[in-house]
Amino acid sequence: MATINSTNNLFQSQSKVLWKVFEKTTPDAPPIWDKWFNEWEGDPQRSFFQILPFYGFGPLALKYEGQAPALDQAGEGTASMFPYSTYSLKYGITQEANDEDPYKINGKLPRMLRFAEDQTVELLLWNQFNQAFNAGVVIWDGQPLCSTAHLLASSPGATYSNSLGAVALTPETLQQAEILLATLPDDRNLATFRTPKDLVGPPPLQKTIEEILGSAYYPYTNENRINVQQDKLEPLISRYITYAATGPYPWFVTAGKGEPGTDAHLVFASFKHRHRQKIWLDDDTGNIYHKTEMRLTQGAADGRGFVGSMGA
Repeated sequence: MATINSTNNLFQSQSKVLWKVFEKTTPDAPPIWDKWFNEWEGDPQRSFFQILPFYGFGPLALKYEGQAPALDQAGEGTASMFPYSTYSLKYGITQEANDEDPYKINGKLPRMLRFAEDQTVELLLWNQFNQAFNAGVVIWDGQPLCSTAHLLASSPGATYSNSLGAVALTPETLQQAEILLATLPDDRNLATFRTPKDLVGPPPLQKTIEEILGSAYYPYTNENRINVQQDKLEPLISRYITYAATGPYPWFVTAGKGEPGTDAHLVFASFKHRHRQKIWLDDDTGNIYHKTEMRLTQGAADGRGFVGSMGA
């Protein structure tokens, strides 16, 4: 069980002559999440983030001479609500451990607390990729983020797919993902689209992604064919996407960031606050405490603009 930092848990730095004391984490690692996730502001006075889609009209109906035009109406889709959650962590230092610190280890603790918070953000947000095929984690239509049966809000029985199932990343399967993005229906089953922008995968796929996107000619074959995928998408490798050691390796093709109702994906994060710090001294013990806190929500308002494969 974790407890306050004291001279006991800094015993080696007290009792040994050490050449160097170093941190085993990398607090200066740049964030990855903000390269891909939408960041939308919520109502500061409410404990949830809510978003409502609105659909338009269907195709025009044939009108015979002398007759009135057919009547149609726009309507509201299903609202999605995302509650905010607070995450916090603190550490304490006894008066004695603060006074007796020959290697100034306590001075490193604020950076390490910041690193812990930054990593928590990455783990929470990228988990939406990790849960994209989980039938127990669903969006507004009762389907996981990647599904072959996403519902259309005003077209009963009609569906669309943003899932490739379990296929490995190849030029052919990448083309299949792009076709899904190019042939999306809106909620009235009219043709729309999302422009593919990012190819996202875990570290084991970095070589494959670079070969597919960086080859002038068709990779993995001796055929003298032009590779139409060269430089078509932006590669994004995330160490926070989980995978088995020997595969399969999941991968995703997505639209870019943007506001709802635009040519963008609809996966987002919304922060009430981040890095809210407090440092205080306990007068009775002389112990020092340092706390950090953040409050956020995250989710997907819709599956459009996001295509995934579980890998193979």
